[in-house]
Amino acid sequence: MKFSPLSSFKFKSIVSAVGILAIIVLACTTYFRIGYITIKYPDGSQKIAPLPIKENPGKIGKYHYSGTFKHTFLSPTTVHIVPDDCVLKFSINGKPVSLKHITDKALCDYRRGFDIDISQQVKRGVNTFQIQIENKKGNAGFSMERSWRSPTSILFIVFSLLFGTILFYSVLKKLALPRTVIGLLIMGALFHLCYISYTDYTERGNDVSGHIEHIKWIATHHTIPRSRDCEQCYHPPLYYVPLAMLYKLFSYAGLNDHQIFRLFQFFTFLWTQVFLIFGVFIFKETLRSKVQFHMATLLLCAWPITATYAARIGNDALVYPLFAAALYFMIRWYRTEKGRYFNLSLMLGILSFLTKTNGLLATVMLLALFAVKVFQKKQERFSYIKSKAVQFAILALFILSVFIVPKFYNYMHGDQSDWIVSNRSEKHFTQKRSRFLGNTGRTYAWFDVKTFVNEPYVSTTKDKGGRQWFWNHILKTSLFRSSSKSEYHKNIAQIVSFLFLIIMGTSLVYFLFLKRDEIFEHLPLILNALILLAAAMFMRYKVPESSMQEFRYIAWFLFSLIFFYVKSLDVFENRKLVVLQAMWYGVPILFSALSVSYFLIEP
Repeated sequence: MKFSPLSSFKFKSIVSAVGILAIIVLACTTYFRIGYITIKYPDGSQKIAPLPIKENPGKIGKYHYSGTFKHTFLSPTTVHIVPDDCVLKFSINGKPVSLKHITDKALCDYRRGFDIDISQQVKRGVNTFQIQIENKKGNAGFSMERSWRSPTSILFIVFSLLFGTILFYSVLKKLALPRTVIGLLIMGALFHLCYISYTDYTERGNDVSGHIEHIKWIATHHTIPRSRDCEQCYHPPLYYVPLAMLYKLFSYAGLNDHQIFRLFQFFTFLWTQVFLIFGVFIFKETLRSKVQFHMATLLLCAWPITATYAARIGNDALVYPLFAAALYFMIRWYRTEKGRYFNLSLMLGILSFLTKTNGLLATVMLLALFAVKVFQKKQERFSYIKSKAVQFAILALFILSVFIVPKFYNYMHGDQSDWIVSNRSEKHFTQKRSRFLGNTGRTYAWFDVKTFVNEPYVSTTKDKGGRQWFWNHILKTSLFRSSSKSEYHKNIAQIVSFLFLIIMGTSLVYFLFLKRDEIFEHLPLILNALILLAAAMFMRYKVPESSMQEFRYIAWFLFSLIFFYVKSLDVFENRKLVVLQAMWYGVPILFSALSVSYFLIEP
């Protein structure tokens, strides 16, 4: 047998080390570091602050900012500025930088900003800069960093993408996935990266400022906060502690908050890929047909909300893959009854709960499946329960010490007004009154199909998009949470909503006509759907607030929804329903294509 260097573990390790080192070197050489900024307010007062600057001083007028940055021979000569509100003047080393070629709209674009060439003004070593910005209302400030369009930045991007794709392919190949599925996962990852490239961490987040405050609180105080210490401090700590440590590390390295949290988006991206991989494992375990397996993978990778998940900062990023992994090993245990799968699922369920409270549902599902197994054993029930006595004792102690006791303690000491829902308080009710919904039987029973299709987006504060109806709101938020003023994006969102109804309807019909043996065969995914929906309804009843009824709380429902849709092909083929077979192929392909195009054409 001939030796192939590409198959050598040592050779691959060397290549990987060299690649990672090259990326780090390119990142450092193209890094654009700016020191503290001196702010001169319209009234003449001054202040020193780090970038990015975003404050609400309550004063309109012209703000003057000045600072320094270092420039090397590999540093970019094009910078990216995001102003709030409008740039009036910009100079480097006392030399004015021309703004004539930049449109007035771009000079005042507080979301995207603009690129500007500084090659004629910059010099090797320390440079000074001055920028004048007019604040017309609200927040004032700006951010400035390297432009990703500079040659060295483009080289960094190309090399990172090439090396990252090869590394990702190698990992997926080791997982024994088909090449076509690997290709879909790689395209999904590139799709998410493209979306993240123009999406700031503040744009698609849920309470992102609270999550950031939680991270910084731990980094500052070096301890776990109480629920009342910050807006999102009621969450479990598993997501926040590692990021607080990284925040301290990156701060020492000289990165500012904006750069650090943009980097944290990359960690979210990686967790999203883990979520997708375990979703693919679930489909591989439960689908025998290669066609169904590939179609399920396509839908999962291109589903609109997965792109939004990949751009966020928040504990959702970690709880999704942990829950997905717990569900996968749960299915493996249900099918094989091997104890190691039960233990892995239980451990991952506990980690899910330590990341976010609704992660406890993974353990609830595992216990429900165990109860089914006990019912099936008949003569061996007692010994079967006894075999898991240690695990159940650990679980009971964990839930008591980590969930019930702390929440009851906070409830008794006035930190929260409800001992189940941590962030329910009188302050919460008074501040977010506009988000609260009706809570009658009709709000759960009715589904407004016309509104679901015609209204491209759903709002947390306005009834027009159907937020009052439980099904309208929770299903709509599985698609596009953000609203775009673009007619193109509105039209795409409407078509995708219509196609979603076909997918949902087909899945529901297949589910309702399952036979008894099929129910027991697919029980984990059935329970996954039913328990998640029941939990969402319970939360709606407990706290009828629109922002707490979003699909992100039951994101794992996607596995069941997609599974039951692709399984419907069995029915169409057995009954030779040619038209429905054509629909089965066409709908998810069109759905996926439109979903990707929605994000790739910047909203």
